[in-house]
Amino acid sequence: MNDVAGNPTSVSRVALVDATPPVVTINPVATDNVINTPEHTQAQIISGTVTGAQAGDIVTVTLNNSDYTTVVDGSGNWSLGVPASVVSGLVDGSYPVSVSVTDRAGNSGSQSLTVTVNTAAPLSALTALRAMM
Repeated sequence: MNDVAGNPTSVSRVALVDATPPVVTINPVATDNVINTPEHTQAQIISGTVTGAQAGDIVTVTLNNSDYTTVVDGSGNWSLGVPASVVSGLVDGSYPVSVSVTDRAGNSGSQSLTVTVNTAAPLSALTALRAMM
């Protein structure tokens, strides 16, 4: 490139490219990833951490084909309260919980776990013994 007088010039710029996706972790739901009878009537917290994201980045949590959103806080934590009305609507079985975050550079990170709803009353020892007779 030349300037108007014909002298050669050069231009240089430094560009930073962020190609590192955020790393998502999910804490156990209901302490053991099993929602039992008493927990089935209560709101449940789904929470975790994200590294490589900034405060305010959106976290999307998918449970039972429904998306819920929250944001990353200044320490890289996120938390979402699933309403009791949603939790109590889950029938016994396994449900994938997927969490995804897209950082400001457009990089996405995700993580999944399985939550089991088990509201069947446990058999007492006496009931189990009677069933064997």
